[in-house]
Amino acid sequence: MRILTNDCRDCELLNLGTNANGHGPYVMRQDGVPPGSSSLQEERFLLRKDGTWVLDVTAFTLPEKEGEQFVFQNAAELDATVQELGGDPVVEDKLPPGKSRAELNAAIETTISRVWSQIKEARGKRFTKPGT
Repeated sequence: MRILTNDCRDCELLNLGTNANGHGPYVMRQDGVPPGSSSLQEERFLLRKDGTWVLDVTAFTLPEKEGEQFVFQNAAELDATVQELGGDPVVEDKLPPGKSRAELNAAIETTISRVWSQIKEARGKRFTKPGT
């Protein structure tokens, strides 16, 4: 059982690769249990820009604007947040009020299905460089 830390060596950096140069935006994640937790069940957490580790199932179901707090547009933005981390991590490991894990997982699946369906239905257009 891993305990969540603020040590970046315990984290996984995800490069979403949609920036022009393929570097970034980034998401930082970590699997573990919050310090002092009696749970033996490891969970996955995402780092929010304020330095708080948040349950991924909670983060994935937030409105888009709030979800942007987990996406670092470039390495400098991510590094600035990581440099501020220290001591015991600040963790939000509670589900939203009135929501069960099953409801959150279903919401995530619905979102994934909707996005996948949009991708499958999209009509491709051949890319051409301007001026050619």
